[in-house]
Amino acid sequence: SLVLSDSEYINDSDCTVEKESIKSKNMHQDYARFKGGLLCFDKFILTGLTKNNLIEEINKLKTITIYFEINELGKLENVKVKSNLDSALVENLVEIFYESPNWKPAWQHTDKLSTKYSYKIKK
Repeated sequence: SLVLSDSEYINDSDCTVEKESIKSKNMHQDYARFKGGLLCFDKFILTGLTKNNLIEEINKLKTITIYFEINELGKLENVKVKSNLDSALVENLVEIFYESPNWKPAWQHTDKLSTKYSYKIKK
């Protein structure tokens, strides 16, 4: 979840992508991960909102919820927005999410999985 009032902290954050490693050989599953972590995903989304001049419109609302999936290949897909934004703004917001770099997909045992997520943007 992205809180717009915390945007200064997010802009100053360092989003270096660390080498991915399995923490334990006994792990049987793991969830999908954005390279660099969720703070880097927040920074990615905030950058897209700023570039598309959406911050002011989003600030008029209390919360926007975005639903999406990370497929077996790590690609973000099936983006849906729950808000009172007009359709042109919703399209811009959806496009920002579709521009996301690939994630590390979720897996269980040796199978990669598609997983569903919700993401909130708050004033």
